[in-house]
Formats: sequence, structure tokens, C-alpha cells
Amino acid sequence: MTIEQFSQTFIRIVTTIDDPGVMGEIGQLMERSIQKNFDGEGRYGEVIDGEYDGGGNKWKPFGAVTIARRKKKGYYPGKILQQTGATKGSVIATASKGGILTLASQTVYSSYLHYGTKRMAARPFLVVQEEDREQILNVYAEFIQERLR
Repeated sequence: MTIEQFSQTFIRIVTTIDDPGVMGEIGQLMERSIQKNFDGEGRYGEVIDGEYDGGGNKWKPFGAVTIARRKKKGYYPGKILQQTGATKGSVIATASKGGILTLASQTVYSSYLHYGTKRMAARPFLVVQEEDREQILNVYAEFIQERLR
């Protein structure tokens, strides 16, 4: 195989990763990464291009008003962002044609939790960690290696 043939084959493979198995595996890795963020009550870093990067920062602790409200409802102490578990349970990765994978939370208020508001601190949870990105790249690499055989 010439370098030109290899380049054409590689480009064709990379641009057509529309394989349900591969995208499903990557989606599961991303969902697990997000679940770990909830379990650890935050794992985020700097904001890069408008989105939070992975890192070791924890979410801001409950404020006095939140503590009082949660005590009254019987949810205190409890974990941050897990009063009912609705947001944590609603995170889903969806693959669509063209190899596009969308990671989202299905609760209507999840963007307020993730980005914060004027009165509430941001608690970014839709963050994929570096170690999980490495696993995702490994899935892509294995797929490409299989296609080149």
C-alpha cells in the first residue's frame, strides 16, 4: 500500500466512524465518566473554549439556605446535586448518523446546575476526564486498526 493509498483509506475510515458498536462503547465510557463526577461531588478544571475541562476541583458546598431547605425536606446531609437523583439518572449519550455522539442530561434544570446562575454556583457535571478521553481514543484506535487489516 502506498502512502497515498494509506492516506485515502485512513481519511475514509476516520470520517465514517458511524459504527453503532463503537459509538455505543464510547457513549458508555462518557456516561461512566459523568457518573464518577456525581459520585465524587465534582471533578472539573478550567473553562476552555466555553466548556469545563476535566480536573480535580470539587463542587462548591451547600449554602445555608440550601442546607435549611434540605433539612426541612429530609434530604440533608446528602450528596450535592443528588437530592432526588433525577439529573444523575438522566445523563445519556446518543449516537446519530455521521458519527455524532451527543452527551446530555434530560432534566429541564440541568443547565442551571452545570453552569450556575446569579444566585447559584456552577457545579459542572458534564465533564469527561482525561483518563476517560484516553480510553475513548483507544476505542477509536482499535476500530481503525481493525478496518486497516
